[in-house]
Amino acid sequence: AMSPSVDSAGEGRGPRVRQGGETRRDSCGGRKERADALFRSGKYAEAVEAYTHALGADPNSAVLYSNRSAAFIALEKWPEALKDARKGAGLDEGYPKAHYRQGIALHHLGEYEDAVTAFSRALKLEPNNRSIRQKLELASTATQPSRIKKYVEEIGRQLTCG
Repeated sequence: AMSPSVDSAGEGRGPRVRQGGETRRDSCGGRKERADALFRSGKYAEAVEAYTHALGADPNSAVLYSNRSAAFIALEKWPEALKDARKGAGLDEGYPKAHYRQGIALHHLGEYEDAVTAFSRALKLEPNNRSIRQKLELASTATQPSRIKKYVEEIGRQLTCG
């Protein structure tokens, strides 16, 4: 299931030496692990700060942006969650959690049709994920009243103008 859990993708690769003998894993991996631990313990605001710190060392990490998005979702900070999820998806189109989190933020912002698009992208990448499918169905249902409203407005315009 895709609850607001963090992703540990990218761990387990061997250390890559950087200038000064510091390894990439020491600088980036340790910061990410600390942020993930804060998230898991429910310290979402601190996790946001820790992910921000980790992004300073690894600014092109789709996983870090997506995980910070999950922390923003837990804090119900929808615009921030959306911005980070979009950044994560932009960095890695094939990363389903970025699209999923984008869908969650969009849904809470009332952007149901865009949420459907985001959940559809996530489902295409993970077709057997029940959580994504359920969210997609919810967002699809939520689009119906707005479609009906648009239809009624259009009929009204045709009656008054035609």
